[in-house]
Parts: sequence; C-alpha cells; structure tokens
Amino acid sequence: MKYTRYRNLRELRNGQLTVSGLVDVLELGESVSPQADMAAAQGSGREERKGVPFRVNKPSSGEAEQQLLKKFEEYRLPYSLLQRCSSCCSCS
Repeated sequence: MKYTRYRNLRELRNGQLTVSGLVDVLELGESVSPQADMAAAQGSGREERKGVPFRVNKPSSGEAEQQLLKKFEEYRLPYSLLQRCSSCCSCS
C-alpha cells in the first residue's frame, strides 16, 4: 500500500456542494507502517509539495454539513463560507 500524508489544511472554503482549499502533500512510499515511511521520507530528501489546491464534493444533507462544521471546530480549522450567487445554479 502506498501512503501519502496530507497536512496543514488552510484557506478552507465551505461551499454548498464542495469544500476547497490548500494542503501540503508528502508521498511516504510503501510499507506496512506509515510511521516508518514518514521517518524514511524525512531522511530521503523527498520534497513536500506545499500549497496544493484541492476540492472535494460533499453530500447536500444537513447532517453531513453539521458533521463537517463539527470537525472544523474540533480541529480548529478556520474556514470561510461561500455564498451562492443569485445569477446561476452551479456555484458552490
């Protein structure tokens, strides 16, 4: 199994159907232990890609939205709300 570490979520934007922002990405490699891969990656000179844009779709249910907001609060992740514009229906 190949492991990837995602960290330092920032500039989070919570839209009606998506969450987007920036994240740092480090490819850890393959192993039975992600901790061993992390140590190997740090010593191998692998570069961490910083500020990688991401966008994920989210369910439109109110329950999913409440769970997401709870996680933002739990992990102290600042975010902004994207408001739907009045001129179209494809904004997120």
